Amino acid sequence: MKTKKEHALSIINHARPILLLEGWEIAITVKNKDKDITIQATCTPLPSYRSVHITIYPNFFKETQQQQHSIILHELIHVIIEPYSKLVTNLLDGKLVTAKQEEDLNEQITSWLTQIISNLYAKEKTLPKT
Repeated sequence: MKTKKEHALSIINHARPILLLEGWEIAITVKNKDKDITIQATCTPLPSYRSVHITIYPNFFKETQQQQHSIILHELIHVIIEPYSKLVTNLLDGKLVTAKQEEDLNEQITSWLTQIISNLYAKEKTLPKT
């Protein structure tokens, strides 16, 4: 029988190639006490270092298998949007962000998401009907 950490890692490893996170360091910690009754997991992405840390709380293991996969996907998607989130935080903090920086970041994230969705279409060997 898998430990809780092994179980969470197996879900992460299933999502990793889908989200193009191969080569990323993904560390997890499984806590014995809930942070809050509404929180199942949190993540700290560090895209510059291709690293992310996910913390799993006991509430996570009370969810269905499908919901656990969704929770892990949610946390890993924070990795994709983190650079944009940081840009917005910088703006709110009054730091200069150029239009070129925003445009480059927008293209980077859009390209990442496009590749993810294209790979899913290729796996299905079908494109949506138009």
